Amino acid sequence: AYMPAIRNNILLALGAKTAAQLIERDGKIRLAAELRREALRPLGYELPIDAPATARSKAAADGDEEAAPIRAVHFSNFIIQ
Repeated sequence: AYMPAIRNNILLALGAKTAAQLIERDGKIRLAAELRREALRPLGYELPIDAPATARSKAAADGDEEAAPIRAVHFSNFIIQ
């Protein structure tokens, strides 16, 4: 049910990147963090820019930290054109 929104957010994030931003290792690490944040957003999680391994759910009224269902983003292939 969430896949169309997740896919949309990921494609928008990827489309906003330039090759120059992704050439260096640091750029790929930042991209992985941004993709994680964008994939969690439709699931009800809002992560800060420098997101830790846990995320705060919008639905959590008591303010306790919850483990996010997406813990990391891993690239198996990375082609820059």
